[in-house]
Amino acid sequence: MSRHHIVHACGHEREHHLFGNRSHRTSKEKWLAEQDCWDCDRAEQNTASAARAVEADLPAFTSGSDKQIAWAVTIRDQILTDVDHRFSDTGPLRERVRAILLRETRAKRWIDLRNDGATGVLVSLCAPGEYRDLYASEDCS
Repeated sequence: MSRHHIVHACGHEREHHLFGNRSHRTSKEKWLAEQDCWDCDRAEQNTASAARAVEADLPAFTSGSDKQIAWAVTIRDQILTDVDHRFSDTGPLRERVRAILLRETRAKRWIDLRNDGATGVLVSLCAPGEYRDLYASEDCS
């Protein structure tokens, strides 16, 4: 392992710990220099997600710090995009799933569920029995 100070495409310099043989580290160093730093990349994702949330008139988050809210907006955007792709053929079911997801307006909750995927988030945010009823009342054939 060796430490490398890399100036990213955004102009920020960051320290990276690179592994592997010399050619692998050199290749990775070059690739990293062509990318924005993690902070700039995250800020760009948060800005794009916030713009889509405003455009779609999604409910605002009611609790959380500014950083938590920005992160939660991005997480919610990723989950809703996944839902839209998974349920593209079933409009009514997709709208019911989106309504369940959009009831949650606490940033912390979305952050806590960030690694659960769309189905895991949906199960977590459903009221008792609601997940089962969601699919029982839908003709999923």
